[in-house]
Amino acid sequence: MQISDLLSLSLVAVFLLLLGFSFFLNYISALYSDVNLFKIDLVKERKDKRRSKKIIFILKNGNLLFAVICIWQVFLNIFLSEIFMSGIGQQILGSTVVDKYKWLVLALFGLTIALTNEIFARYLANRPGSRKMVFNNFFIDITYALIRLPLNYFLRLIVKPRKRIFVNSEQDVMRFVNNLTLDRVLEKNEAQLVQAAFMFDDLRVSSIATPWEKVVAFNHEMPYPEIQTIHSREFFTRYPVLNQKKEVIGTFNMELFYWKLIKNKEIRWQDYVDKRVIRFSPQDKLDKVLTKLQTTNSRMAVIQEKKKLLGIITLQDVLSALVGKIKDEKEILLLPRR
Repeated sequence: MQISDLLSLSLVAVFLLLLGFSFFLNYISALYSDVNLFKIDLVKERKDKRRSKKIIFILKNGNLLFAVICIWQVFLNIFLSEIFMSGIGQQILGSTVVDKYKWLVLALFGLTIALTNEIFARYLANRPGSRKMVFNNFFIDITYALIRLPLNYFLRLIVKPRKRIFVNSEQDVMRFVNNLTLDRVLEKNEAQLVQAAFMFDDLRVSSIATPWEKVVAFNHEMPYPEIQTIHSREFFTRYPVLNQKKEVIGTFNMELFYWKLIKNKEIRWQDYVDKRVIRFSPQDKLDKVLTKLQTTNSRMAVIQEKKKLLGIITLQDVLSALVGKIKDEKEILLLPRR
């Protein structure tokens, strides 16, 4: 084998090596710079703290990664064009054709590089199967090292990392969820439920509480027949119970009392008042109310400010704010008035 043949093979090997490296850089750029956070589960990967830390660093520095790879691609494309035009291209097409149609050959070569190294690389990176590659240790380590190269020092002064991985606001996510109904990815009621969940933590007690003027309460000294009369008219399950000072001292569950009354006709209703009183301010948020009602296994709370009774709030009220109107027993069981 002659020296010229060895040089030609070496040139082809270098060309293919640079071409593969260029393809690889574009692949990881598309994999991490354009990563769709709606399609990967970062929470699952938090078990491996070292890998999780690197992934978060890469995602926050996605713009820097893109800038670094763009600069690398400029030099790689120059080297590839020079090798092709001065060596490989002349061997394939002939020196006469390359010299005569230099700009056409260069344009076709550039188009080929764009199709293989740009478009095809991004196509592969955005395929569903490539989502797993985001968490591949090999790709993570290479990308992490590429961003942290000392050569990127001055570039890091210009391209700052993002403060948060997910830069979209709640409003952006709600619009995205709403748009999913156009392609029937979500039903309209499902989208409304998701949007209500986002808005839930912003709602306050005052927005859904029943004003005290509309609250039906029992006085602790009331005789049972009077309570029966009130209940036959209002038909609520639970009623606040007041003492002589008009202070809420507990909650009376009428349904539970009826079950007890079946077994023992002599019992007093006052003995079955739940003395636990959960209190909230009008400015408290509904997520706090829901958590408190869940942890205390309560269904009703009192709204007051500076010892002044302002209203009540029930678990049904809170859930209605989240999932929509929930009919109570009165609306379900009682016939509508004619």
